[in-house]
Amino acid sequence: DVSDHQGDIDWKQVAGAGIDFAFIRAAYRGYGSGIFYADDNFDANMQGATANGIDAGIYVFSQAIKVDEAAEEADYAIQSAKKYKIDLPIVFDMEGSIDGDQGRVMSITSEKRAQMAVTFMNRVKAAGYDTMYYGSTSILESLFDLEYVQEYPLWVAEYDAPYPGYPYQFDYWQYSCTAEIPGIPGHTTDMDIRFVKKD
Repeated sequence: DVSDHQGDIDWKQVAGAGIDFAFIRAAYRGYGSGIFYADDNFDANMQGATANGIDAGIYVFSQAIKVDEAAEEADYAIQSAKKYKIDLPIVFDMEGSIDGDQGRVMSITSEKRAQMAVTFMNRVKAAGYDTMYYGSTSILESLFDLEYVQEYPLWVAEYDAPYPGYPYQFDYWQYSCTAEIPGIPGHTTDMDIRFVKKD
C-alpha cells in the first residue's frame, strides 16, 4: 500500500518484482486540523498500477469525528474510484494520533469512532463497491468498539510476527512497513498478503 510518502513510483518495476495488488491512498484528513486533503500522487499511482496489471484498491486516512466528515471521506473515495478499474475494496483507515491524547480522534469515544467507520463503509457499500477497515491489533482493541465493526471485512496490521495475533477473522495482513521494492524509493513500503478462499 502506497501514498505520496513513497514519491514517484516506477510501476513497471513494481510489477516485475512480482507485486500483484496494491492499495493506493486517495486522500487524508489532518490529525489536528481536520482539513481534508487529496493525495497528490493518487492519479499517477492508480494509472501506473492498473496499466501494469496490478489489482488496485483505494484507502482514505480518516480523522473524522462527525458523521458528515466520514460521509465526505466516503464520497471522495467513491468519486475517485469511478475514474478507474477498482478490483479491491475501498478502505477506511483510522489510526491513533501523533499528537497522543490531544489528537482529533482521541476526543471521541470508541463507539463514536466505530460509528465513523460504519458510516464510511455503508456509504461505500451502497455505491456498489466492496469495503473494508484497517488497523493494527492494538489500534483495533483501543480505538474501536469492535461490536459495531465485526461484520465488515478487516485488513489487519501486525509486524515482525510469523502470523497475526488478532483473534478474529481478517482478509488482508499488512506484515511489514520497511520493505524495499524495485521501483519504489527508500525502505518504507508497507507489504501485504491477501487471503483468498479456495473453491
